[in-house]
Amino acid sequence: MLRNSLILVVMFLAPLIARAEDGTGVLRGQVVIEGGTAAAGANVIVAETRLGATTGTDGAFLVAGIPSGSYRIQVRLLGYVQTEIPLARITADDTLTLRIVLQQNPIEMNQVTVTSARRQSAEDVRTSVTSITPRESKILPGAAEDVLRSLQALPGVTSVSDFSSQLVVRGSGPDQNLILIDNFEVLNPYRLYGFVSMFNPETVSDISLQTGGFAAQYGDRLSAVLDVRNREGRSEGVLSGKINASLTNLNVILEGGSSTLPLSYLFSARRTYYDLVLGPILKSMKLVQGDVALPNFRDFQGKVAVPLGGSHKLLFSLFTSRDGIELVSGSERDRPDSVNVLDVSHNTLAGLTWQFNPERDLVLETQFSWYRNDGSGAFDGTFVDPSQNGGDVARFDTIGIRLLHVALTYDYIYEKLSATQRALWKTGMHTIEAGFGIDRLRTDFIRFFDFDPVLVQLIRARGQVVPTNATETLRYYRSSAYVQDRLALGDQLFIQPGMRLDIFPSLAVRMYFSPRINISYKVDDLSTLRVAYGTYYQSPGMEKQDLRARVIFTEETLRELLPEHAHHYVLGYDRMISPEWQWKVETYLKEFNDLIEPAKFAGSVWDVHRTGADVLKPVGWSTPVRVPSDSFSVTPVNAGTGRSYGMEIMLQKIRTLPTDVFTGWVSYALSYAERERDGVTTPFLFDQRHSANVVANYRFAESWDIGVRFTLRSGRPYARALDVRPRVAVVAVSGRELPVIQTDSNGKVILDPFYEQQTFTGRLDLYHTLDVRITTSPHWWGLQWSLYLDIQNVYNRDNQQQMRYYIDDSGSLRERPLYGIPIFPSLGLSISF
Repeated sequence: MLRNSLILVVMFLAPLIARAEDGTGVLRGQVVIEGGTAAAGANVIVAETRLGATTGTDGAFLVAGIPSGSYRIQVRLLGYVQTEIPLARITADDTLTLRIVLQQNPIEMNQVTVTSARRQSAEDVRTSVTSITPRESKILPGAAEDVLRSLQALPGVTSVSDFSSQLVVRGSGPDQNLILIDNFEVLNPYRLYGFVSMFNPETVSDISLQTGGFAAQYGDRLSAVLDVRNREGRSEGVLSGKINASLTNLNVILEGGSSTLPLSYLFSARRTYYDLVLGPILKSMKLVQGDVALPNFRDFQGKVAVPLGGSHKLLFSLFTSRDGIELVSGSERDRPDSVNVLDVSHNTLAGLTWQFNPERDLVLETQFSWYRNDGSGAFDGTFVDPSQNGGDVARFDTIGIRLLHVALTYDYIYEKLSATQRALWKTGMHTIEAGFGIDRLRTDFIRFFDFDPVLVQLIRARGQVVPTNATETLRYYRSSAYVQDRLALGDQLFIQPGMRLDIFPSLAVRMYFSPRINISYKVDDLSTLRVAYGTYYQSPGMEKQDLRARVIFTEETLRELLPEHAHHYVLGYDRMISPEWQWKVETYLKEFNDLIEPAKFAGSVWDVHRTGADVLKPVGWSTPVRVPSDSFSVTPVNAGTGRSYGMEIMLQKIRTLPTDVFTGWVSYALSYAERERDGVTTPFLFDQRHSANVVANYRFAESWDIGVRFTLRSGRPYARALDVRPRVAVVAVSGRELPVIQTDSNGKVILDPFYEQQTFTGRLDLYHTLDVRITTSPHWWGLQWSLYLDIQNVYNRDNQQQMRYYIDDSGSLRERPLYGIPIFPSLGLSISF
């Protein structure tokens, strides 16, 4: 231990990179996996020097500035070993070319990432692994070249809405998903206020989503783990890159290495520009006025890999973005309501990773990261009274029209400092992984509301929490440790028991142990059976919420809370029908306990019923009387339970060769998601019983592809409006406060929809959509081009997202659905250089 520490100190104090001397040679070549697949991201090391390189996506590498002599060439790629270690004779002013072959080895930190390009081996004990390659993510129709939107085409995964990239996984909310990039946790991975994500398919190497039964190294989330890995830049050239442009944004990727220094880099920058194009158009139509910035974002990502010689490597990662919107309604717009919005938010993640591979069977990884998500803004709007909002109110309709005012100002900072240490050691039949980490979190949350009193009354009448002003500052720590051991009991049975310890000092109980176990059994060469069980805990905190949060966390409320927790039970079976076709089936059960809900307190509402006369006249209603009714506060309590369960089936055509002309999958998921409080069970907000996806990509000519994606889902639940009720106000009459049924300027009773309380019995219509994408990849002027036409929602423009209610002129209750994205064609191109 002391020897290793001294080596580490000397390594950091010594110059990291030496200049090449005159009279040196060059080593270049390719690293491949047995069978011919390029080995991307492998470290090529010239032994006894500090020289090395990282292979690109094609497995190629180049090391320059090597002094004349004979050297052993070592290649390290987690999960693989060299078949032989070649001896290279380097001569001055000459170039030596090598081809090095690797064999698969089942050791890898966090295990082997599965993609749709190959079958999940029996040694990989994970259950519920659904994956997609970066290429599939980029070309998937209707996904806007976005990683999170692409995952919504997999079984067990749905979306919050057409306008959001947030993932709903097996009956859980988006806040219950752990999202990682290069093993760093990201609290807010969204851009354009959730429409797209931070993940750029041009820079990603692996995308793996575990929808249940995940192992002990993952914590503080109840439902799923999304593990995204950014690739390292190509080191065989000084500069290469790609430019992507579409109707909405521009994306520039630059990567390469150094001819003299052992490093590689990968940088990307994105910026939306449709706000620059549409802003003047909207102003000319007098829909908005003044300087206009529609929702827009710009972001930058960078990764630098520095081999330090021997078995050490440093990785520097940076992700930063800015989202913004500035919008003022025009005074001559068609409707009488108006809105003013100003918002700016920033997301920054800086990370350092030190990888140390002293022996073939030992991997050490140390990580430090700093994350900050902050924003500020203001919202001021005047809206038509919801009971009148039928969608056909014009600007000059002033008779009987009621306008309600809402204003909000806010500032927030979510900040996280983290340090983690992981180790993986393979010895005999054991593959032992252990680690520990500590996080320091800061959340500053300030918001001030100015609600129209009528709107407050309407929110309370629906049994919902009225948002309140909040000024809170929290500083707290959390820490964790885990250990797990994958045992290979022969060639067929693999068992991985694990235990995780989470420490939450700010909560009512500080320490929590989470036992977990994963088992895989190789039935035969084509079939594998997998089983998993686990206990999971999730701590409360504002960093997992947003400005729509129903509760406010303070130091006092945290001391009264327990973490939410869940139990997962998973049984799965997969079989290779042929070398190209794979079939999977999986069943699961998730039980949720101590879910955080707003605290209830005893309240009352005005009870009024019809007398049989005209509902638009006060005499048509009884005298209002107070009756008991539950009210809700913003104080959080552990009051909810729930469960989700179901079955998923997937038939997939795997891409086995670059020449394959057809790939895709068909999937179906049957799922039930429920929540319970105080003995009342209701469907979960995102419960969708049936979900089917058909995804296919066909290369019908040498440089032409066509892709289709069809999605069919059950409608989500919602609270139905059952009837109409008059709006009641309290007025002073002869020194007494009396309830009075309100009327408008024409003497008509003001009516509001009366909703179901704390339950969802309504269902939106069946959701179905078809997306088509045509891509061509010509070679023009010595460059690789890609041009595409993507048409989202080809035939159905009426996919319901929400149901709203209003009262017509006769006093009858009417529904008005809010629809999703209509038919949306998009053009784009990319150029590689």
